[in-house]
Order: sequence, then structure tokens, then C-alpha cells
Amino acid sequence: MADLPSRIPPHNLDAERTVLGAVLLEGRETLPRVIEVLRPSDFYTEAHRSIYNTMLRLFDRGEPVDLITLSEELRRTDQLEFVGGPAALALLVEQASIAAHLHSYAQIVRDMAVLRELIQTSTQIITQAFDAKEDVQTLVDDAERKIFGLAERRLEGSALPVSKILKNTFEYIERLYERKEHVTGVATGFEKLDLQTSGLQPADFIIIAGRPSMGKAQPLDAKVKTLTGWKRMGDLRLGDELASVDGRRSLVSGIFPQGVKQTYRVTFSDGRSTECTGEHLWRVHYRGWPEARTLSTDRVAEMLRAKRYQHRLWVQAPSGHYGHSEPLPLDPWLLGALLGDAKLSGSSLVFSTAELEMLERLGERATAEFALRAAGGYDWRIVQAAGAHRKGVAGPIPNRLMEALRGLGLWGIRSEEKFVPDTYLSASREVRLELLRGLMDTDGWVERWGSVRFCSTSERLAWNVAELVRSLGGWCSLRSRLTTYSYRGKKKGGRRAYVCNIHYTEPKSMFSLSAKRGRALTAPRRRWRPVFLSIEPARVTETQCIAVTHPSRLYVTDDYVVTHNTAFVLNVAQHVGIHLRGRVLLLSLEMSAQQIVQRMLCSEAKVDSQAVRTGYLSSSDWARLTAAAGRLSEAPIFIDDSPGLTVLEARAKARRMKAEHGLDLMVIDYLQLMRGRASMESRQQEISEISRSLKALAKELTVPVVALSQLSRAVEARATRDFRPQLSDLRECVTGETLVCLADGRRVPIRDLVGTAPEVLAVSLAGTIVTAKSERVWRVGTRGTVAVRLASGRMIRATAEHRLLSAQGWTAVERLSVGDRLAIARRLPEPVFPEEWADSRVALLGQLIGDGSYLSGQPLRYTTSSEANSKIVSDAARAEFGCEVKRYAGRGCWHQLLISGNGNRWHPRGLGAWLRQLGIFGQRSYEKRIPEAAFQLSNRRVALLLRHLWATDGTIAPRRSSKGSHAVCYGTNSHGLATDVAALLLRLGVVARIKSARKGSYHPGFFVGVSGVMDQRRFLETVGAFGPREPQARRLEALLANCRANMNVNTLPIQSFDRVRSLMRERGISRRQMAELRGTAKESAIFAFSPSRGVLERYAEILGDEQLRAQATSDLFWDRIVSIEPSGEEEVFDLTVPGPASWFADGIVSHNSGALEQDADVILFLYRQSQYKEDLPPEEANVAEVIIGKQRNGPVGTVRVVFLPQYARFENVADLHRQPQPF
Repeated sequence: MADLPSRIPPHNLDAERTVLGAVLLEGRETLPRVIEVLRPSDFYTEAHRSIYNTMLRLFDRGEPVDLITLSEELRRTDQLEFVGGPAALALLVEQASIAAHLHSYAQIVRDMAVLRELIQTSTQIITQAFDAKEDVQTLVDDAERKIFGLAERRLEGSALPVSKILKNTFEYIERLYERKEHVTGVATGFEKLDLQTSGLQPADFIIIAGRPSMGKAQPLDAKVKTLTGWKRMGDLRLGDELASVDGRRSLVSGIFPQGVKQTYRVTFSDGRSTECTGEHLWRVHYRGWPEARTLSTDRVAEMLRAKRYQHRLWVQAPSGHYGHSEPLPLDPWLLGALLGDAKLSGSSLVFSTAELEMLERLGERATAEFALRAAGGYDWRIVQAAGAHRKGVAGPIPNRLMEALRGLGLWGIRSEEKFVPDTYLSASREVRLELLRGLMDTDGWVERWGSVRFCSTSERLAWNVAELVRSLGGWCSLRSRLTTYSYRGKKKGGRRAYVCNIHYTEPKSMFSLSAKRGRALTAPRRRWRPVFLSIEPARVTETQCIAVTHPSRLYVTDDYVVTHNTAFVLNVAQHVGIHLRGRVLLLSLEMSAQQIVQRMLCSEAKVDSQAVRTGYLSSSDWARLTAAAGRLSEAPIFIDDSPGLTVLEARAKARRMKAEHGLDLMVIDYLQLMRGRASMESRQQEISEISRSLKALAKELTVPVVALSQLSRAVEARATRDFRPQLSDLRECVTGETLVCLADGRRVPIRDLVGTAPEVLAVSLAGTIVTAKSERVWRVGTRGTVAVRLASGRMIRATAEHRLLSAQGWTAVERLSVGDRLAIARRLPEPVFPEEWADSRVALLGQLIGDGSYLSGQPLRYTTSSEANSKIVSDAARAEFGCEVKRYAGRGCWHQLLISGNGNRWHPRGLGAWLRQLGIFGQRSYEKRIPEAAFQLSNRRVALLLRHLWATDGTIAPRRSSKGSHAVCYGTNSHGLATDVAALLLRLGVVARIKSARKGSYHPGFFVGVSGVMDQRRFLETVGAFGPREPQARRLEALLANCRANMNVNTLPIQSFDRVRSLMRERGISRRQMAELRGTAKESAIFAFSPSRGVLERYAEILGDEQLRAQATSDLFWDRIVSIEPSGEEEVFDLTVPGPASWFADGIVSHNSGALEQDADVILFLYRQSQYKEDLPPEEANVAEVIIGKQRNGPVGTVRVVFLPQYARFENVADLHRQPQPF
């Protein structure tokens, strides 16, 4: 018990009594100062809390706060005795302090309260850490949020009464009235934009979206140059560092799959070539243009058909300033020389030359460790100077040069097999240039007219030389020719030689031998550039587009071909920081802090950014730069260029910034480079989570959060050729007839849900079906759609970007292929609160849908040959609706029931009124549907409805011989009815398949089939049979009792085995051992086929893996795609479900649509017409549009601004009466 006092929470009762006593002495004049510091919960004892609460009530009513009024109020509320009676209140007055010290005492009380809250919060954090029920990043973020809340001294997420909110609102309105300004938030500096938005509002999440700077759509197998070598386009990842056109740092900042597209082979004048799509963009030069233009492959191909552009369009060559600096086994010049004139096989290294200067240089580069020994003629052996045999060392000492060559794979090869190792081709520019010098000093020469050549009998080495030259910014073509030699007076054919024709900006720098340097030109007579030669169709294949952080947006692809919205938001940040003196936090995930400041400096000073980069500055430029630097240095703009930030790290930085410096605006450049939780299944889910988190951060900090985003390149594929961004560009959508599976059991077309936020069925990460609340359903507009059909007969029509759950995870429709497997529901859950109908009504509905006629203007009839069916229809019509039923005989046992007493079209009653209420009255046979309300019935009544449907047009047919299969199916000529029946069967756990057949000009017939022993047994157990189907059902049930179920019907994707193999490798379990554990003879063959649920569950049990067990027991059935076809343009809709991020489109698992767009309060699009059109009038060339696509609390519209590319600066469009300001 000795430790007990140390466990009492921190408090100071004397300070609390002093504060309360001072308020009683000073009254209403003192209490407002206390209210600013303390809240009722800050007091330690309940008595003190009650006293302070009572004081606040008196203050709110405008009454005096003194000993008398307080005692009376406490007595009125029966709290006087609880606080200690009048004596306790009198004691407070005695212990009261003078008002001058009141704030200090109140601060003590508040500090003690903060310490208690800190202890409570820390205890919660410790408990959560021990429980570890969430991932670590989420725990850390939650802990930081709680601590930050204490520092901010405010209640997190507390509910406030409307009276207090109204008070704050009126105070805000009064401030606006006094200011009488349009801008009520943070001004952007763009007058017309501020006029429409009233500035960037606190707590708003703003997205600024623009077209990706350069289109880089290439096949997945195209090569892209990285700092460490070539990499396939499909293998690139965010953050990969690429070789750039001028050596500046360049990272992969975005990866955008483009689906299957036609690609083209683009060939240049020196033989280099690459493959890309028609939309791929190039930075193209032409001598008649003042600057390079951004053109698509299609546009370049069109221009090449014109005579004036043939052999006159070129792209920029890379400077070669990139490459790794890792240590190399051989000096690069020495390696080049050995590749040129050395024999790389045999017992010793032999070099051939007649040049004394070459021998001297060879000796220098080989170092003193080696010596040259004459081997006859022009041959020299490179040996160890100290000899291969040393005293005290057993055996010969290996030649280090030969060992290095052997390690590089160059020893023991013939001259026609020589090559340059990849590690040298990817080295720094200096290394590559030295390597080229070694090669040119041996097998290179200079023609008398100055042209430079290189020749080798190795085709691979010749291509390596061409690659070296191109990587250094040179031009190199390659051709082959047959050589000849004379033997005994006869001319004979020799080996094929490969000759490189080289043009380099500094020809002399390619040689180190004085004789060759002397013959080389000081400078080329003309600049040789990679000129477009031809563009030809290549193939149709998967493509991908990347965005890079290099300011020019260029990168290096196959054969060293160079291919190709931050300015606006930086201008806004500058305005807020420099002119408004607001505190701005800029998180740059794309550019370095130095690059951003350089941009800001050029923009603020209005100095040409190209002049700054090259250093060609005038004295006036320096003056403007100096003045701008002074203004910029005083601006409270904070830049963080940490790459690959997670959303949790961004939130932490923002909270710290606000606590230390204050915060008025937060900018993120840009959204797609941020990282979410590692547990996210797809990048799209990460982006959705990030956008929701940023919205929550804006609300938490009460500051506008601006995030840059990139639009998809689908904008450029519009048939209308209107490239203005639209809100729908941020969404993935489905067509209006798509049926959404709701939590109450109904399937409602998405077009009928517009403007609502229904509760839907969704899929959890574990593969179980759950209910979830959706966000508002939106009408998007007209978009191109694609129809995806499955083997079960189900179909979904959606935009190409819409994602469905495939075996590879969430996959866009445009990336799916025939044969892929998609997830559909294996069983739909029963509604929590099902509708209750009488069994006789359910039976009657099933019978009428099957064999009834309820057309408008005709009597209600029912035709059958079954007495059981006839009896239940007659009894139900009479008992439930009071109808009169008359029977009319037909052929054989066929007869018709005429059901009357249903009123008329103006006054319907009885059965007719009920059918109208259900919405099915007047449907012809090919229009029949199961009413929406029937899907809200319980599973027992759903089974009853299906039982009576099957009693009419259903079939239960046991096979008659050993061949064939048992048939359980339902036939109709209404496609809608067939899909309804299949959907009802899903409620009972039966996955049916829909097939169709057409005969002549008749309406097609549709058949809903239940196949497989397991599903047929489930059908007989749950649905059963009625009337004419009972005998066949009993016979089939007896036959199925002895049948063994085929487990390969409901299989899982073969990709499920990937995790099995991975776990086996991790735990060191061989296939033989696994076969023993499973009790099978062979294990290797099983991985070649899709696993059954039982097989995968057995693996999960052996490996103890919950993820495998979840896959084996999931609520999903994996259907196969049978066709993917374009289905024209149509109005489309989107639906977003926070949390599960999925919903069911008539049983097909569909991903969220526009989560990013729906999280934002304001969305701005940047559009520059000059990016899409050439030869615009000068007054339109630099005009840009800021399109307000969404504003939650304001109008949408378009604002025109001017873009000054030389300064990377946007400005207001000058009014006509204003004179343009000089720059």
C-alpha cells in the first residue's frame, strides 16, 4: 500500500478552490478569462465541476455570478448538498486570490488536467500496442493524433449544440460583413477564380488535376534506360531512377497501364528504333520552328507523308550524364584496347600493335604489375612483371588481367564473339567515353575527309559501340560488308565485317593516340541528329505509360531514343506566402526543394528559366533575381521534398508545422506519388484511402489542403476531339441498366439510384459478403463502354477503366482477356428484415409468372395441364383476393382458368391491383420479370417461389442412360426473367448458368441451368418440387445419392497456388514432403490445374495459413470470361462504397468508382489548348483555362488565365482597359 499515493492522478485542489473563489469575488468580469483557459472536465473533483458548470449556466443566462446566485442555483438543481453546502461555498470565498493572479492559478488547474489526460491517453496507447489489433502505422498515427489533440487543447470529435455553432457562425458572418470582400478563404491571386470560389476555404480538400506532361505509352517489353542499366517498361516501379536527357535526376513518378493497343515501330536515320503507341508524345524539332513541339506518334507519321517534313524532323539526343559509379574490374580504356586488338584465349594474353605510343599507353594503363614481352611480329604478351612463379608459393600465380576478363565472360572467346559487358555500358559518362577511346584507338580510324569509322568482325561488339556513341549523345549507323583476302594468288571471301559510321560533337575526344587525334576534325561540319525515318505498324500488345520527374518530362528508351502542373499551384503558394504572409507547407514528392525554389525564383523575378539553367544571365536578370530572392526569403513557405511519403507521415508533418509555426495552406505535389498502407490490395485502393485521409486532415487542422493529381490519358482518346477535362475523367463507371445488389435483397438498376446513398452488398478483404453504406450515386455522362460476358451467362457493361475482381486482383476492364476468371457471388445473404408474404401469395405469384397471362385490356388467365397447379392457383386467388375463378376445358388434360373480380384500369382491385402494385401487370411473355419486392422475401419463401416457377416452365430430368447428365433447368423467352431466376438461386447458394438459343424469327429462348451434383442436391434440398415435378425430383434425388461430386466444378484460380509454393519455400518443405503430408503419391502435377476448395483448405491446414483458409472458404465463385467486346457510347453512372471499396453488379464483384472525386470539396482542371492543337493564333497560344469541375458550396465554371512558359508562371488575363504590365 506504500505505493498508493504515487498512483493518485495529478491535481491541485488549492488552485481549483482559489480559481472558483476568485470568480465568486469578481463575478462576471473575471469568468470570461477563466472560460478561455478551463472547461468543466479540467477540475479534479466532481463537486468543483458542478460548481463551475453552474457558474457557466448563470453566465449564459446573463445573471450575476456571486455567492448568493450560485447557492440558489445549486439549491434549485438539488446539487447544493452534493458540493458541501453553503459552508463549502463560503470557504471558497475565504481562500480566493486577487484577480491579478487568477490566470496563473487557472493555468495550474489546466496543466494538472492535461497531465491526467496524458496519463489516460498513454494508457490507451500502451494497451493498443500490447493488443496489436491494427497495423503499426495506423497505431502510430492514432497515437500522434491523440497527443496532438492534447497540445492543441481542444476536444477531438466532440458534439456541439446548435446554439454554440450558431453563435460562432454569426460572429463569422459579422467579420465578413465588416470586410465586404468576395474572398472569404485563402486567396489564390487569380482574381476571377477567387470571385467564383471565394478563395480556398478552411477544412476543404482541393484537387487540381491536369493532363500528364508527356505521354509515354510503350509496350511492356520496351527497354527504358535506368541508372544501373536497361529495364523492361513493365518492370518499372514508382521511384525508379532513370537516365535523363541532360543528366539531371529523373524518377518514375507515375505508372499508368494503357491496356492492349496498336503499336508502331519508329525508326531513325542512324538505325536506332523503338516501339510505341499512336498517342505516344515526342519532343520534336524542326528547323522552321522557334522551339520544339510536343507531337503524338500519329501526328509525326502524318507529317512524314508531306514532302516538306521528310528527313527534317528530329528528336534530341541524350547528353549521357548518367550511370553508376561502382568500382570496375578493369580500366575502361584498357578494356576497350583489349577488345580491339587482343587475343582473348589461350595460355596468355596477347596484344597486337605496330604503334609505339599504343604500347606506352598500354603499359601505363596495365600498371607496373604487368610487363610487355615480344611474341614475334607485332604481337606482345602481357605478363606479370614479377613472374607467375614466386618463391615460397606453390604453383603459378594467376594473371590478374586474365582473371578479370574471365570474370567478365570475355576470356576464351573468338574475335567474332567479343562484346562490351553491361556493367561498362551502364557506367558513368567518363567511363563510357574512356572505353570508347580504347576501342577507337585500336579498331577505329579517321577517313581523309574527316569521317570516323569503327570496324569489327563481332556484330555484338559493333552494336555495343553504336550504343556507346548514342549514349554519349552521338550519332552512329551500322552496316555490314563481306571482306576478302588473297591466298596463293587467289581471292577468297573472309569473315563478315561490321562498320560503324560515327558522328560526335567533339570528334577529337574519341581518340587518345596523337596520330588519330591529329586527323580528326576539331568540330563536325554539321550536326548529325536522330531524324525520323519511318513509322510503321508493329503489333497489338499490352502497353503502359509512365510519368517522370525530369523538368522536360523526357526519358531514354530503346537505342537511346529520347521521349517525352506544378507551376499553377506554386504560383498560388507564392501568392499566399509572399503577398498574404500566410504560412504554407509544400510537400514535394516529385521535385527536389532546390528545383522548386529555382522555379519560384524565376517565376517571381520573371527571368527566363532556361537562361537560369544555362547560366546566360544579363545584368538586369541578376537585379530581378536578387530582388525576388529577398521577397522569397521573407515568405513563410516551408518545403519538404522527402520522397515516397506515406499519408501518415504527411499528416505528422502537417500537425508539427501547425504546432510550431502555424499553418494556412498545405500543398501536396502530387497525389499519385503518395503511399498508403502496405496492406492495400491495389494502388487504386491506396489512392482512395489517401484522399479520404487528406480530407480528414483538412477538417482536423481547419486549413485548405491542395493536392495535385494527374488525369488519365483517356481524355486524348475521345472521339469528339474535345480534350477539355471533365469530372467524369476521375471516375470509372457502369451503364445504367447495371443491377446493384442492395442489402435488403433487391437488385435495382444504378440509374434508378441516382442521388441516393443505398446500403449495398460488398466483399471484405477476407472474401466474405458484408453490408456497407455507399456514398451518393452519380450520373457521369456519355462514355465509351465495353461488354464483358462470363461463362455463367452474366454480363457487365462498363468503361474501360472500371475495375473488376480477377484472379490477379482488381483489374481494369481494358486489361482483362478472354479466359481470365472473375469473382462473382457464390451465395447472396438473406435480408436482415425480410418481407412477410402469405405462402399462398408466393405460390400464386410463381404460378402466374410461369403460365399466367396478365396483359392490359385482357382478362387474367392461367393455362395448365396439372391439377395440382390448377388447384393452388384457384384456392389462392379466391382466399387471398376474393376473386372468382372459372375453369374452361381444352385439349386433353389442358385447361384454362379465368380469374375475374379484378376491377378495371381506373379502379383495379383484387389480384389485378396486386400485380399492378408489384409493377409486373401488362408484361408479355418475353417481358416478364420477378417483381423487385420478391427479392426482399426470406430464403424460405424465395425457395417456395422458385418451387412454383419450376412447376410451370421448369425441368427436372434424370438422364435415361449412362451417357449425358441430369438436367435441372428453367426455360423462358424473357432474358430478364432468366437473370432474375439465377439471382434468386444465388440466395440459396446455387450458382446457375444462363444459355440461350434462337429458332427462326422467334424470340430467343433462355435456359437457367443448375449443373453439378453438389448444386443439384442443394436445389432439391432447398427448392424441392411441386405438382408435376415431384416424381422426377424423387427419382433424381435417389440417383444423386449414389453420385460422387465433381470437385473441379467450383474451383479457385490457379494463382492460389502461388502462395502455397511461396510458403513451402519459406518453410523448406519439398514437393515430396508435401505429398507425404497430404497423403498423395505425386505433388508436381497438381500445381498445373486450378485447385478445388477442399484441396486448398487442406494446404491451409498443413501450412497453418489463414489467408489460404480464407480463399478456400470465401463467398466467391470464380467465373470465366468468354468475350470482351466494345458496346458503344452510352450514359454511365458511378457508385462508391467506403471501407470495402466494392459492390455487386448483379452478382459480379465490382470495384469503387469515383472515390477520389467524391472526397474532394473543390476540383480544378487545368487545360491548355496549345498542348493539343498546333498553329494557334498568337493571342491564344498561351491562354490556359482553369475549369471548376466541382465546388461543394459554390458554382462551377471556367476561368481564363495566361501561361508564360519561359517563367513557368500563370497570370490573370488583363482586362481590355488595362495596359499589359512589362515583365
